[in-house]
Amino acid sequence: MDRHLAVFVIADDRYYPWFRTECRVPCYVDEHYLPTVLSIVAQGKIANRTITLVDWSRGDAHPATFDAPDVTEDFLGRLVGKKGSPERCMYNGQPVEVCFLFTRKFVPAALLQLLNLSSKILGY
Repeated sequence: MDRHLAVFVIADDRYYPWFRTECRVPCYVDEHYLPTVLSIVAQGKIANRTITLVDWSRGDAHPATFDAPDVTEDFLGRLVGKKGSPERCMYNGQPVEVCFLFTRKFVPAALLQLLNLSSKILGY
């Protein structure tokens, strides 16, 4: 987000008031306002994709939570892309050049497993 867009968002008196009064479950202001507004006012400046993996496959109002048993070498490899693979990273089933940078939501108990695999998968 550049300075111009940041100022627009802070000064927004057109879209935010609607979100503040009308956005109810399953709409969440903190998750829906910014991407919606940016797609309206800055369509040419956004990549129209995310760098955060969020698993909504369970059809709930909240994304899936990853526990320690979920954190495997294969799971992390799919998130960050397998080195040497022609399809390093996938987004909506299509190969892309930009991999996920973040993932939601890990439980605290998954931390040790993430740390144990980080050097093998991430290389540090």
